[in-house]
Amino acid sequence: MKGDFTRDTFDRSRHYSRVLMQQGRVQLDADWNEQGALMLHQLRSLAMDLVGPAWAVGNGFQLTIGDNDFTIGPGRFYVDGIACDLVEDLSFLAQPGVREADRNWNTDTPYLVYIDAWERLVTAAEDERLREVALGGADTAARAQVVWQVRLLPVPPDATGAGRVIACSDARVRLREDLLRTLPVLYAWAVDDAADAPCEISPDSSYRGAENQLYRVEIHDPGALDTASNAPTFKWSRDNGSVVFPVLAVTGSTVTLAHLGRDERSGLTEGDWVELVDDPYLYQERHDGLLRVMAVDEEQMTVTLSGTLGDRAASAPGRVLRRWDQRKGANDHGVIAVKESTAPGQNAFMLEDGVTIRFEPGGQYRTGDYWLIPARTATGDVEWPRATVNGVVLPAGQEPHGVVHHYGLLGVLAWSNRAWGLTNCRCTVPVGGLAQCP
Repeated sequence: MKGDFTRDTFDRSRHYSRVLMQQGRVQLDADWNEQGALMLHQLRSLAMDLVGPAWAVGNGFQLTIGDNDFTIGPGRFYVDGIACDLVEDLSFLAQPGVREADRNWNTDTPYLVYIDAWERLVTAAEDERLREVALGGADTAARAQVVWQVRLLPVPPDATGAGRVIACSDARVRLREDLLRTLPVLYAWAVDDAADAPCEISPDSSYRGAENQLYRVEIHDPGALDTASNAPTFKWSRDNGSVVFPVLAVTGSTVTLAHLGRDERSGLTEGDWVELVDDPYLYQERHDGLLRVMAVDEEQMTVTLSGTLGDRAASAPGRVLRRWDQRKGANDHGVIAVKESTAPGQNAFMLEDGVTIRFEPGGQYRTGDYWLIPARTATGDVEWPRATVNGVVLPAGQEPHGVVHHYGLLGVLAWSNRAWGLTNCRCTVPVGGLAQCP
């Protein structure tokens, strides 16, 4: 989540049950946030253990076929213990940010209909209702929001023509297998430019920044390096991607903003790379090229960008301009190519002030994958897990810290008898009852 946090301390492997405040102690955002994460983890784990990984309450999220579309019924659906709510009927094609591939159905291909749920952070920049007008509209706490999208997964028939009729049990296995991927792994450490061993962790100070930072490394373009196309890229922020500017209007390459930041550290300057983000952009996991700030007009509250925004010019919910901090190594689209290596000293990339990263080979990168790297001036180092290999202390590999997507099967969509038909595959739980699966 792209919030202005000190760090994220929740770790399920520590088996903590709650946070206890002590008298006369400093209060930190990380402690408060960990308490919420602990309770959510317990509640969601309980829901999974008692009922199962994906289930609806009553008629919640029941699918009804229509004319080249289908309706998602109101109610509640739980996926990995996360409650997805829908208050009224919703057309599949009317969902915000439906992917173009999901709009065009092939009569020769059956589709698995599934829900994809995840969490995102919402601040006052995306939702003005979070501001307290009595405080002059000051920014206060943010919110975590469960968002979901019903999607389609095509299942091409095999060479014999089999596969047009898919049982729900087979569909669940297919969904799990097809959405499974090899997660990328990142190593992070702080190094002195003069160090003899560029990856070995020195007992001496090596983070040279003047302030404590929460670095965020995030995948922009998806893909894998073992394929001929879709080369993955990344971007980074020293403030966890939290520097955003609400967008009021877009005219060609000029963007009018609600403000230009509270100070120089959180503002915009010529040469910065920015990304226009809104709700449909996030739902579709788009990864348009970043735009460079060419000019800043503080009186008019406008910035001139290096290119036009085309179809992005129209207003959309949650529209903000997000600043990223990479300069060195960025290509014409403002992002940096992922380079992998098994050797600690090869293909390492220094973000700034000694903070260095390396990607392990073999990962399948997804837009939005991210890692958080707290850097502290008191230690001159980053907070990152370590491992001892042959007597040498090295950074440990970490899978993405997020975004975690959760999937649940709703049904199977297939063409039969010159019409589209839907097979219900939801596990259902009557109020006060046990799960029932077709």
